[in-house]
Amino acid sequence: MFAEAHSFTGGLYQAVSVPRGATVTFAAWGYATAEGADSITEMRIGVNPGGGFNPLADNVVWSEPVDASEGYVQFEVTAVAQSDRVTVFTWTHPGACAANSAYWDGAELTVEP
Repeated sequence: MFAEAHSFTGGLYQAVSVPRGATVTFAAWGYATAEGADSITEMRIGVNPGGGFNPLADNVVWSEPVDASEGYVQFEVTAVAQSDRVTVFTWTHPGACAANSAYWDGAELTVEP
């Protein structure tokens, strides 16, 4: 993701079929660049154990937000599937600055029935 001359909130999502009641662990590496004085970029990942697509839903389990502007940071979050599908999310929110970039890599979902 990239934005020039303004901030943004953005991310990606994917729904995955899993057995109901399975323990799922979502992990990914994130890194962000932000040009500007005192720029902080918050990144986090989440799992909706009910399989919904709304990242603002109350039941989304989120990792702690981290400023990943110094290099790649590994994020991890665990939840118990409440249906036969979970949805995983990445989330990025850079502070206002001249140019912002966000990178995600090595995303992995582990399922333990």
